[in-house]
Amino acid sequence: MAAFIELQTGEGAWLKLIRLLLSVTVLIVILSVNTFWAWKMASLTALILVLLLIRFRMQRVSHLHCLRLYDNGNVTLLTEGNNEIPGILETVPWATRWASVLSVGRFDRWPRQQFLVCRSRNNRDDYRHMMCWLRLGNLSRSADGILGPR
Repeated sequence: MAAFIELQTGEGAWLKLIRLLLSVTVLIVILSVNTFWAWKMASLTALILVLLLIRFRMQRVSHLHCLRLYDNGNVTLLTEGNNEIPGILETVPWATRWASVLSVGRFDRWPRQQFLVCRSRNNRDDYRHMMCWLRLGNLSRSADGILGPR
């Protein structure tokens, strides 16, 4: 087994489609509910703000298209210009069979960043190896004391 796994970050097409379908459904429900127009406008404003926040969070790390996850919890972030930024997996990741969210702290003291890793955008074996490393727990203890308190 390799010492690192190279994973593509970002949301898959299926996740974008689900977000679009949910947004359209919520929009239809808001417009069809029998209430005052002031509440409808407040709800539409809240929906737009949530969608803008999601878009902002996804674009904030869009230039970091790939991450290299090592078996000891170290991470190398790869930019579009193939620059390498060292980091470390900071907290216990949120992981499912379809998508995972990895919290990466960078050594240049940038705030901790969240990276979405979808199984559909990556090699099936690489995603499975990442899940095995996460279940074994050998990645979760790597950040203790390196970047300061969590």
